[in-house]
Amino acid sequence: MYKILKTCLFDNNHLRYPKKIDNKFKDRMDTREQLMSLCLNARNLKFLNYLSFNFQKCFYLPPEPLQYFRNGIKAGHTLKYLSLKFTMNEGLSDKGILHLAKTIREMKRLETLIVDFSQCAIISERGFAYFIKAISSIKFLKNLDLDFSCCKAMTDKVLDASRKYLHRSHYLESLTIKLGNGTEISLYGISSLGLLLKSLRSLKKIQIELPGLGIVNAYAIGILNDGLKNIKNLHTLSLNFLSCSKLNEISLISLLDN
Repeated sequence: MYKILKTCLFDNNHLRYPKKIDNKFKDRMDTREQLMSLCLNARNLKFLNYLSFNFQKCFYLPPEPLQYFRNGIKAGHTLKYLSLKFTMNEGLSDKGILHLAKTIREMKRLETLIVDFSQCAIISERGFAYFIKAISSIKFLKNLDLDFSCCKAMTDKVLDASRKYLHRSHYLESLTIKLGNGTEISLYGISSLGLLLKSLRSLKKIQIELPGLGIVNAYAIGILNDGLKNIKNLHTLSLNFLSCSKLNEISLISLLDN
């Protein structure tokens, strides 16, 4: 896998200045070596506009590789698409999130951001909130996809931070937020989510997943429904309430009638 990335970055005859990098890391050393390569050869990334890294099941991901990533990507001023998957990273901590947030803030031309934090157990609610704040710095962001499934640190405070900062995303057209299954969210958090939706009037596509959240009831649906009323150009709505036992048919019908 290291040779593949090395060829992509250094082949003078073919991809000396790549526009797209799509890579999957296997373990700690693999991650460290490849991000070091990215950092040391950042001059080759000046035309990069698509970057996808999959850290899934890299059970120990220390903060240093993410610092390398931050240093290396500084040359990627043209980057428009970024996808990072940290699924099941038991070692991804707030220190790593700090480096990641600082990296995100420097991507002024980014249009699509996809980040998967599902089953990341060590990140605190403070770390998540700091990351959300960093996203608000991306002025022209159009597509945002965040997965916080099975994260105990995904709390009302994080959703309140989302309401506080992401309402600035005036160009956002597509929003995906995945919660539920072990997250610590109450009706206050759902209210923050509803207020966020109400403020993002440019949205055309929304996907909200709240599976297994016992607090999702008719009142919660009413909150989300109220948030959707201001979005006039919405053409795609996807809601996942799987295993939300307090829901009833009447509350769902009221949502569909919006």
